[in-house]
Amino acid sequence: MTRQPELPDHLPEILARATESIEAGFERITRERHDLSRTEWRVLAHLGSHGELTAARIGEMSGLHKTKLSRAVGLLRGRGLIVRQVIPADRRNARLSLSPEGQIVHDDLAAEAARFEETLLLRLSEEERRTLAAALRNLVLPEPA
Repeated sequence: MTRQPELPDHLPEILARATESIEAGFERITRERHDLSRTEWRVLAHLGSHGELTAARIGEMSGLHKTKLSRAVGLLRGRGLIVRQVIPADRRNARLSLSPEGQIVHDDLAAEAARFEETLLLRLSEEERRTLAAALRNLVLPEPA
């Protein structure tokens, strides 16, 4: 009989705890510097990295739940950090992009994100970094068809 791992040793639990710890650590920075939640930062990050996107596309890329995504988009629009432009051919859909102020916030937090990641990675050897990155990429499950 195969022994079940104790919860603290269960891989999904370890990954969830690591994710929560890392996200909470960076959220402290996004909140202190620009009063942004992690979801709001993720929307800005996708727009900053990929340019103009629909909310649906951001959801596909990020895995964010529609409700959280919609709330974040509304808050970011309300603060003037993103711009929404209706697509004439499909009035139910809109393109989102960073406003000039949103670009400034994105650039500031992208630089902070790079420093934050660098600090995290200092805990690992070069070999551990390569192994971790490869292993995590291999664990990402394909999207259901």
